[in-house]
Amino acid sequence: MEWYFIQDGEQAGPLSDEAFAQHVTDGIISPETLVWNETMDDWCKQGELAATPAAAPAPAVDSQAPLVEAAVPETASRDGVCAECGNTFPSDDMVVIDGVSVCAACKPVALQKVKEGVDLPTTMNYAGFWTRFGAKFIDGMLLMVVNWTITAIFAGIAGAIGGNNSHVLMGASAVSMLCNLFIGASYTTYFLGSRGATLGKMACGIRVVMADGGSISYGRALGRHFAEMLSGMTLMIGYIIAAFDSEKRTLHDHICGTRVVMK
Repeated sequence: MEWYFIQDGEQAGPLSDEAFAQHVTDGIISPETLVWNETMDDWCKQGELAATPAAAPAPAVDSQAPLVEAAVPETASRDGVCAECGNTFPSDDMVVIDGVSVCAACKPVALQKVKEGVDLPTTMNYAGFWTRFGAKFIDGMLLMVVNWTITAIFAGIAGAIGGNNSHVLMGASAVSMLCNLFIGASYTTYFLGSRGATLGKMACGIRVVMADGGSISYGRALGRHFAEMLSGMTLMIGYIIAAFDSEKRTLHDHICGTRVVMK
């Protein structure tokens, strides 16, 4: 295998196993010298190596720098966003290079960029406050039409059954309210859990993801729906903080660990 080490603040190498061992013997590489080879995830001090330089061989990589490249942990139900093309792929079809996830098709381009010292793009292009506001407005209008329709239906049923009986009217009002709450929660949970975006968010080209760019589960989508109520109950401050947050997160994003990004 090939070894690299830091000398006078710069990367040196590659060295064969024999040359590496000789450098250690000659004192060129001390126990405090940072070293790396293809089998290691990151640089470490030579004195902290758990094995001798002649460790088990690993496949050679077309690189002269320690590129962290590993399969994303298996999460069959999760998707990730490619840092290069911006498309969504199953996590097990992607690799992590230099800290960001890329798809198989973009892997050669990403490796070349890292070799040339070019920073890879972040996977997170956070949606701005007004874009999120527009998505929320659209969703609100859609749900308002549904809620008014349901309320009108139950009010008509109550009038037909009990006339002006206050108990019947109050009962119908309570049932319609519960139905509206259920529909709102179901709407948010289904669309965020299955597509990462409600109809309003789709219209505005944004989606809800986890911190690593993966899609959120149905359970988290449901929790986020109820956490969003707290953002409204705080005199809308829970929403407003997105305008000042570095990742454009609202209160319910902080609670649920989610991010809202541009598609």
